Amino acid sequence: SLSRQNQIVRYKLAWLMLLGWLAQGASGIGFALTSYTMKGALPEVTGIALGALVLKVGCTFIGTVLTGFYLATRLRWSAAREHRMWQLMLLMTVSAIIAAAFLRWYL
Repeated sequence: SLSRQNQIVRYKLAWLMLLGWLAQGASGIGFALTSYTMKGALPEVTGIALGALVLKVGCTFIGTVLTGFYLATRLRWSAAREHRMWQLMLLMTVSAIIAAAFLRWYL
């Protein structure tokens, strides 16, 4: 049925989202480790770039937790609750992308 197909698509999309969050976290950690190894210190981040970095790290952490929680518990949710969760996950995604743009611009 169409509803079952939508559930399968959302399930696969959630796994893709989780992999994306994990990749983003790993790339950030890799950047920090590379900077520390090559220069002996983490990059100096101040002002707007620091705010953007904090937002990006926060969104990455929250997005990872939300997506994992969704994957673990989604079968017990109402359609309305699932819809709200997808909206929240979208908000984390868009916020992280905007923060990354500011971080790149100011760093």
